[in-house]
Amino acid sequence: MQPSTLEGDWYDGMSSRPRRAVVSREAGDRLRIASADEAREVALRDVRLSARLGATPRVLSLPDGSRFECHDSPLLDRWFP
Repeated sequence: MQPSTLEGDWYDGMSSRPRRAVVSREAGDRLRIASADEAREVALRDVRLSARLGATPRVLSLPDGSRFECHDSPLLDRWFP
């Protein structure tokens, strides 16, 4: 069974301190990012995915200025065809 979530670091756009979080794709073409103390949902179409560049982390940039960094995964290819 393939995973449906990705773990990574969530930067809130206000601080340089990352929070461990999980991102998942929800119904209605939405992404949900959840840490231990906060969760946000955003429309998939409003999220920018960084290009692949060697072994560097992939970055999901959200419209509120926050970002989620994770290892590259085939799951990202399914979410962002």
